[in-house]
Amino acid sequence: MKFLNPVASPWRAAVLALVLTGALAASAAAAVSELTLDPTAQLSPGRLQATLTGTVTCDPGTTAFLNGQIVQPKNTSGFGFTQVTCDGTAQAYAIDVRAGGFFSPGVFKAGKASAAVSTFQCDQFMCALKSTDAIIRLKK
Repeated sequence: MKFLNPVASPWRAAVLALVLTGALAASAAAAVSELTLDPTAQLSPGRLQATLTGTVTCDPGTTAFLNGQIVQPKNTSGFGFTQVTCDGTAQAYAIDVRAGGFFSPGVFKAGKASAAVSTFQCDQFMCALKSTDAIIRLKK
């Protein structure tokens, strides 16, 4: 049996640090009860980003960490993230999603796109994913 040397891979240390940080911060994670996504997203003037909006409802005194994705035909896609401080009521969010990346360079075009917003929260006993997705319209 071959054992892996943890010092040989800096990625292993980074992943371990991320997992431990998430485990220690779990008590501050938001229990999300509702997540919405608006049917339109505003394009930036250069079309290099679009802003996803909606609302999130979560436990007072916690923070919701939201991830957003937009995908259009011809391999144009992008990701973005934001966080919202929760107070128990529906809080508005805005996620700036930047077009492009390693696998999908380009700009967004006005028109239809697939969009998704998700949040992942954990407590000391379990983790849960809350997400929503829709076909939206990107507008200038």
